[in-house]
Amino acid sequence: MLNIDPEKFVVLLLTSAITTWLALTVTSNQAQRVMLLLVLAGFFLYSGLATTDVWVGAQYIVYYGIFSFSIVFGFWVGLGLFSSIGSAISEFAAPRVESLTSGRFPSYFILFFIALHLLNLVAPEFRLHLLVDPPVPNLRLWFSGRLEGSQSGGNSLLHYITTLSVPFFYLSLFYFRRNAVKLILIVGAITYIKYVDQAYIGRSELFFNAVFIFLVLWTEHRTIRWLLVVAAVCSAPVIVTGFYAYSLLRLGVDLASIDLTDAVARVLDSEFTFLIRAGIPLIDSAQHADLGRYFAWILTLPIPSLLKGGADVARVNYEMSAIVLGRGVSDPGFYVLLPGLLAESIYLFGNTFFFAHAIFVGTAAAFFCRLCERSSNMNTMFIYVVMLFFYSLNRGGISSLLPSVVNEFLLFYLFLGISIYRTKASLWRVLPSQYP
Repeated sequence: MLNIDPEKFVVLLLTSAITTWLALTVTSNQAQRVMLLLVLAGFFLYSGLATTDVWVGAQYIVYYGIFSFSIVFGFWVGLGLFSSIGSAISEFAAPRVESLTSGRFPSYFILFFIALHLLNLVAPEFRLHLLVDPPVPNLRLWFSGRLEGSQSGGNSLLHYITTLSVPFFYLSLFYFRRNAVKLILIVGAITYIKYVDQAYIGRSELFFNAVFIFLVLWTEHRTIRWLLVVAAVCSAPVIVTGFYAYSLLRLGVDLASIDLTDAVARVLDSEFTFLIRAGIPLIDSAQHADLGRYFAWILTLPIPSLLKGGADVARVNYEMSAIVLGRGVSDPGFYVLLPGLLAESIYLFGNTFFFAHAIFVGTAAAFFCRLCERSSNMNTMFIYVVMLFFYSLNRGGISSLLPSVVNEFLLFYLFLGISIYRTKASLWRVLPSQYP
């Protein structure tokens, strides 16, 4: 457990308060405030709290402050760089986006998305019967499959189609945003099918989906926000205990009596001490990423795995874990450690230029604000993206964010581009003087 130094904690709170004030200063609407404040909140939880431990050097609070300010700066820069995106979408693509969130399309697309997941239980092996007789969670089996990374051509194509469909799935959920039961059933069905397919589902994914549903209901049901808060507070102990029990079960450990206090302490310790358990050992190793391979990884993200094959690119989370554990990826006992966003930035860019990572994160967050802020029909998709920045990025690092916001959104970016082009072209034919 964290052994918090009161003086460090006060400094952390003051630094966070100043950063929050700056964030409120540079933002001008609710979407911008929600995005930036939640990015900072996630950074506070997953990197900031650990800096207050009595055994952690004081320099890490300084790193925390510089990184936080740099996120805000990057966000401010991004708002300026991408200021025209929102207006272009609102003016030229809004009707086409609206067509994806109304009528029969949302229901049909969600059924299609569920069918894509069910196909994994049909080929290459027929396993639909597991839906009524689900397997016991097996983390070791799932992780060994991730390391092997072997998929047949058909399954790889199916995975790619599913990946490209993700933004449209979250757009379709906008149609069900005010029906809590259907929203929960749809998200729950997808989660359950993925669990049956993999014999495992990450605790982080369960939390991600739960908070996503909470935020959608919070946004759309203002009159019952008090009830949502009460429900969240009352269910928190049960959820935390359940997460702890699941963490034991997925490792094949028999469940004995679980003490609530111990469960809460262990879950909080496992979530908010990444910097101590993996981050500082990584930094102390004085090893850094090969930036050439790192940027090669970013540039080749849009290329399907089938096409790029064994390209020599960085796998940041695996590299950092290998350094801390002192084991190769294929060695027995290897597993992925999460050092947190702050430690990751120092591993990538060193102690001098680590803030560049924060500027990039802030700029990327601003891009998605501009993308969604003027179209209310994108609210559910925007909440999904906010969760990626708030939770996935701060918990799992850049490797948990970029594959989603790049690969998953490729088809959506193309859809927006074509929509804007076709609308402008048709208007230009009618009013050429107004649309040069």
